[in-house]
Amino acid sequence: MKLSFNTEKIYAQINSNTQLGGLRKIAKEIKKDHLLALELWSIAEFLPRQLAILITDPKLLSQGLLDELDQDI
Repeated sequence: MKLSFNTEKIYAQINSNTQLGGLRKIAKEIKKDHLLALELWSIAEFLPRQLAILITDPKLLSQGLLDELDQDI
C-alpha cells in the first residue's frame, strides 16, 4: 500500500527509541484520524500500530474491520 505524504511524515517521527509518551504526544497533535490510523496499521510495525490505536475513531470501527485487524496481528 502506498502511504500518503501525511502518513510518511508521521511515520518519520517514529523510531526505535520512541516511547509511549512520545506516541501520545503525536496522537494528541493528530487527534482522531481514522484513515491515517488505517494507513499506519498497514505498515505492520509495532510503534505505528500503537499510534494507530491511539488515533483511531472507535465510532467508525465495525465488527468486520475489528476482525480484519485481529487477523492481521
